[in-house]
Amino acid sequence: YDRAVDELKRVIALDPDFPGAYHQLLDHYQYNTGEFSRSLEYAIRFTELDPENPDGWRHQAEAFVNVGDYESARAIQQKIAELNPDNFFAGWIDFRIATRTGNEAAFREAVNWILPRTQDLRWLKGLIADGHIKIGDLQGAMDWYLRANPGWADPAAWNRLVRLWPSDACNVAWLFLNSGDETRGAGLLEQALEMHEVRLPAVTEHADRFDTEVCYLANGDTEKALDSLQTQLDHGHILGWEGWMRSPIYDPIRHEPRFLEIQEQYDRKIAVQREAV
Repeated sequence: YDRAVDELKRVIALDPDFPGAYHQLLDHYQYNTGEFSRSLEYAIRFTELDPENPDGWRHQAEAFVNVGDYESARAIQQKIAELNPDNFFAGWIDFRIATRTGNEAAFREAVNWILPRTQDLRWLKGLIADGHIKIGDLQGAMDWYLRANPGWADPAAWNRLVRLWPSDACNVAWLFLNSGDETRGAGLLEQALEMHEVRLPAVTEHADRFDTEVCYLANGDTEKALDSLQTQLDHGHILGWEGWMRSPIYDPIRHEPRFLEIQEQYDRKIAVQREAV
């Protein structure tokens, strides 16, 4: 990540008005390090250079969602609606807030509003599947994962899918195991664990960012799950934690002292970020 940031800042030094470099930096600070105030800074600069691009406004609003300031987020979402009321980003913040707070009615309403305004986006289907887990609708989650990648139903496709979507692999394995499909659940979990424990650490310093704790929880290994969560927190891989922590995936550790301490650390980190934002 340090090398990537250095290269992006070199691009900005060469061309301070190139919006793409600012977009990459705001993504980095949001998705990779959980520095939402820094993400907001680069989102603002991106919007200054490309004010008609709704993606810049969307990222500004997301920075506020990530620290729990929903009023500010919705005010920025309104700017997207003013640019183009039919752009699906005009309802994106409603979707993000609903998944973060676990509001089932608002989540379903946001999905129903967004879908007719989008193309066939695989990444969006995956996020909708995630949202169904967060509201406790496991069948809905499985349906959406299969809509995103029908190959999850076919063990012959798992090697490719686990490589492409290691986080989803843990989630789908957990869903199989918790819907009575023990055979497919165990088979997919075995491949997912091999990816997370062997293949990913061989190629990235941040293998922990791919939600390995879900695989450990599916495997009944609560201590490894807690270790993974602590590492993610230390590294700043905290985007979306608020919603995930409420999901049934974490029921086996919900009352564990270490889990409660991790939640307290997360809350303190978000409080600092909120003040900075």
